[in-house]
Amino acid sequence: AAFHDLTVKTIVFLNPDTPLYKFIHHDFQRLIDVCSHITIYADHRDKALWYSEFFNRDENMRQIPTVGRRPFDLLYPTDASDVSMTRTRTIHAPNQVQRRNSSSPLDLDVIEVSWMDHNMHRMRHSYFDINRLMVADLCELFTTCNRADTRTALLHRHTNVFSFLNAPRHI
Repeated sequence: AAFHDLTVKTIVFLNPDTPLYKFIHHDFQRLIDVCSHITIYADHRDKALWYSEFFNRDENMRQIPTVGRRPFDLLYPTDASDVSMTRTRTIHAPNQVQRRNSSSPLDLDVIEVSWMDHNMHRMRHSYFDINRLMVADLCELFTTCNRADTRTALLHRHTNVFSFLNAPRHI
């Protein structure tokens, strides 16, 4: 069966453990061909994905960055020589989030949850069913099929990246 006849209403990834380079250069195009509404929840503090990056290395023993830990790196490559997604960079933006040099975000919604600390365990990986904000946003996403810029509890951060509109625990 050909995938060009397949149409999916929405696709949601929760802290995906897939290589960033492969997702941007191969997987994203296949997904966007069958679905125009893709949402990724990402957390650069996810310890389970950190272990995955640490133990799963390329042939030169470099860590392979994952989509779930790179919420600000889901951008089109600037050119064919863009290798920033295949190695760990030493330059960090505020909050130690890596940002690549590109002005073209992928046509998807990224919900950055790195700052969340309500109903969150130490591994920060599989809390989606117990966090009230996550459950409410997923319910709104599935019932209304709205993009992130029109959902009620989200705040625009940068290009295609959004966060939950909620005060941190210490406030």
